[in-house]
Amino acid sequence: MNAPLLVREVERVARERGWSRRRLARELGVDATTLSHVRSGRDPISQPLLVQIGVVFGGSETIRNLILHYVLIEAPKRYARRRRGAPSAAFAAVPYKVRWRIRRWLEHLDSSEKPQRGLFLTGASATLLTSAARFAVHEAGQLGRVAVLVRGNDRIATSHATLAIDANLLVIERAEFASESVKRLIHARSDALRPMIVTSGCDREGLADAQLVRIFRAWTETITVAAPRPRSRTTPRHDAARS
Repeated sequence: MNAPLLVREVERVARERGWSRRRLARELGVDATTLSHVRSGRDPISQPLLVQIGVVFGGSETIRNLILHYVLIEAPKRYARRRRGAPSAAFAAVPYKVRWRIRRWLEHLDSSEKPQRGLFLTGASATLLTSAARFAVHEAGQLGRVAVLVRGNDRIATSHATLAIDANLLVIERAEFASESVKRLIHARSDALRPMIVTSGCDREGLADAQLVRIFRAWTETITVAAPRPRSRTTPRHDAARS
């Protein structure tokens, strides 16, 4: 698989700056092996690496355009070439019905001109909510969709916000802790009529921000993520003692 256009341009600009490949890797916060794998097409450009490219090289309009090109055009094609794999053990902890509903929802992502309502995943287990969010990102990639995941308390840079708004899917973990920049991102995504998957330890009506409540009420459907209840065992009835 050929190197992404974005990587080629980044390396060209780095050469103009007189940077070695080792220096380029250091500036991007990755090791030389990771950069080599991305260059060869063996590994995709990760979300953190995309953000760092925007931070280091975002002054170039060409680089900014190629970031969007990678997210919207190249990445879906590259993900589509991957074989569909079985979920890891971490995903297996997510109840089957929840995984099935997320997968069905993702299969219809961007398949209709009508705006698609998002998913609001709520539950008491932080571990299960995290697993469900990671499962959604994993499945989106398997279906050739570009997914951006952010945590509620993240501070979102402008370059990252642009990617998150334009991506096929935005996943927000723990919306009850949403920072001001994440709230702005949710509003922008909603205004653009782009679907989201949101996790929260409380239900939609329990969120402290009234505007977020209105957005999620209008644009998401709720799925409760909870471990399945163990089946109760009935104690066999013993016949009365024979007289």
